[in-house]
Amino acid sequence: MGLYMSAGDIDDKEEPATTLARLRRDNREFDEYLKWAWTIKPIRTFFIPFAAGASYDGKSVYISYDVQTVIDNVEYESAIVRHETTEWALRYYLGIGEDYGDDPVGHRIANRAEFDRVRQLGDGDHALEVYKEVIDAQIYRTERMDITGRPIPQDLALYPYEDDTSLRSKMREEMFNERSEEEWNKLHPTTPTRTGPISPEPGDDPRLTRDIFIYLDPKAPQDRFAQCSTCRLWSNPDRCAVHGPDVEVTGSMSCALYVHGDPHSQLLEAAVTPIESGLVDREVRCENCQWFSETYCELFDRLNRGMPHEFNLDTKVHPKGCCNAQQPTEAD
Repeated sequence: MGLYMSAGDIDDKEEPATTLARLRRDNREFDEYLKWAWTIKPIRTFFIPFAAGASYDGKSVYISYDVQTVIDNVEYESAIVRHETTEWALRYYLGIGEDYGDDPVGHRIANRAEFDRVRQLGDGDHALEVYKEVIDAQIYRTERMDITGRPIPQDLALYPYEDDTSLRSKMREEMFNERSEEEWNKLHPTTPTRTGPISPEPGDDPRLTRDIFIYLDPKAPQDRFAQCSTCRLWSNPDRCAVHGPDVEVTGSMSCALYVHGDPHSQLLEAAVTPIESGLVDREVRCENCQWFSETYCELFDRLNRGMPHEFNLDTKVHPKGCCNAQQPTEAD
């Protein structure tokens, strides 16, 4: 929830009210989102570590079913909604608070939005003191509860849990347990299960398939597949045909323009920049991706579930395969 900076640290500090007001004045999209998002009715049927959170698209707010938000006969759930949506929007629209554990500004701006709402609903600072005492105790308790078998929403944003890789992994697993599936399907009764891609309707299916991510099954040598050392465009020593003679490209690198084949000397011409091609120096196969689960891509499944009318992605992937949506695991 918004009261946490990282596991075990409750941060109740506030930025000045003028900070949020200025950001809203200077950023129209940010302001328009908050006008809408502050009216969201939270979903209360799931369990949320840290007590509350937003969906990854910022369209839903979840408050854990075991969190009591009525204090002295006042319902304060709208204050929590303001915190979660403000924090999400600061990251999405303005890039503020993207490093959740080390950058407290976004969290403290969200505190201001939350606490001002508490002051408004209650009797000023006295109400806020009572609110903090009650809510903080519940967050402390919720964070320490075992999430095994509990219903976790499948679109929950995971950024508050950056410093706890074991919890993030466990949450991804529990998002698809029996109770999670049951509660999710109550909210999304037409959403398909994760057993594979959605069956197309009769006739042409206009939905996007995974070719938009340029998914590739592996070719030999599989342990070096998708790295520059097995790309036709790579040219020893440490150069690439399309990155030109001035950019060092080692065999351990990879980019979105990968073409499997034997490297060979050729004309070097700077047709793209490393930023344009997405050049990185890391292992980029599915087995190295945070979305990979044995033979299954959780990102593809989330897109199928979250936007079933837009995506029809085959979720079965090879561990040695790759695509341009690859994200490194926390350990990489």
